[in-house]
Amino acid sequence: MGIFLLSVETLEQRRLTVPPGEHQADLVPAFSPDGRWVAFARVGTTTKPGLYVVPVAGGEPSRVS
Repeated sequence: MGIFLLSVETLEQRRLTVPPGEHQADLVPAFSPDGRWVAFARVGTTTKPGLYVVPVAGGEPSRVS
């Protein structure tokens, strides 16, 4: 389960995250106040959950805790 962005104008979907193999899901996304970042929790069955951020424009998520 990854995170998708949805355009309210066009209803176009864009995948923002894809959990790597050792993780099950990216959950509870929240936008930064300036709208440039999305923070989310990444959870897995054999890994500790972590807090990540990813640019709305796309790119690799970075773990922050």
